[in-house]
This record gives sequence, C-alpha cells and structure tokens, in this order.
Amino acid sequence: MGDSDWLICPRPNPRASVRLLCLPYAGGGASAFRAWAEEAPCDLEVAAVQLPGRESRWKQKPFTSLETLIPVLADVLLPGLRPPFALLGHSMGALIGFELARELRRNGRPLPCHLFVLGRPAPQIPATAAPIHDLPDTEFIDSLRCLNGTPAEILADEALMRVFLPVLRADFALVETHRNVEQPPLP
Repeated sequence: MGDSDWLICPRPNPRASVRLLCLPYAGGGASAFRAWAEEAPCDLEVAAVQLPGRESRWKQKPFTSLETLIPVLADVLLPGLRPPFALLGHSMGALIGFELARELRRNGRPLPCHLFVLGRPAPQIPATAAPIHDLPDTEFIDSLRCLNGTPAEILADEALMRVFLPVLRADFALVETHRNVEQPPLP
C-alpha cells in the first residue's frame, strides 16, 4: 500500500503554501472533502485521507484500533507531509488527527502547523455513552439511528447496511476503545 492509496488530492496545487490533510468521520471517506478542494483558496491544497474499508478501498479490512492505525498512517503519509501542512479531522477524524500529531512528535517527524479538531470532545474527557461497536446488528443499527448521523433511508436498506456495518463497527471500535495517555501538550 502506497501513500497514493491513502491520500486523495482532487485538485493538486503545487503552488500552495499549505497542504491541509483532512480526516473523515466514522463511516466517511475522502469524498466528504471533495467540495473543500474545489472551494479552497489558491494558496491551499486540500488532500483527504482514504482509510481502508471505504470508497476506493472498500475491499480492504478497516482498522479497529488507533494503536494499530496511527503508526501505519504516519508511515504511509510521511511523503505527503511536506511542511507546512495542517491536519483537520471531524469527529473520529479529530481523534485520528490528534493521535497522528502525537505520533509524529514521538518519532521526531515534521509537525503540522495547525491541528483542527471538529465535532469531538477533548480526548481526556471520558465517554458518557455506552460502547455500541459490539452490539448485535439490530441494536447497533438502533443506536446509530439515535445518533442521527446516518440517513434513515440507509439504515432501513438491508443490502446497504450489510456493506456499511463492518466499516461502521470498526470505526466505532476505533473510537470507543481509545484510551488517552497523558502527554505534554502539542506545540
């Protein structure tokens, strides 16, 4: 797997002064950020991380823990992390971006000039909801319905849910099994 499997750049911009690497929410893929690339100012290049198990990588097994994902992600993205770059993550992607920045620091690699985290509490704040990733299918789908993040038409479509359940379960496992380890703050 090369970085081209992992990083989608819909509008390459070699003149950009900053590269923004976007990390998706649970169940989401790189296409969630396609419009961002089209609307980006001329000095910004938008690239999105395509995690295994979704879109062009739907046949690949998704990761179920940050402990296994983050070192792989840091290694495969390194060629695309030419400074200056920024990380932006939404929900699950915010947690991935945070841990990715910490991994880069741990290994003496270039750090992002900015880390944008959206739609996620700080990692040291304990979860208040019970984990759902290992619930039976019906209960898992009911829990997804209560979160109001997945359209009702998709949740009602059994064929679609057979395709999406493994990725959604893996993503929820990734987030729900994460344990924050206290470290010095990022710069």
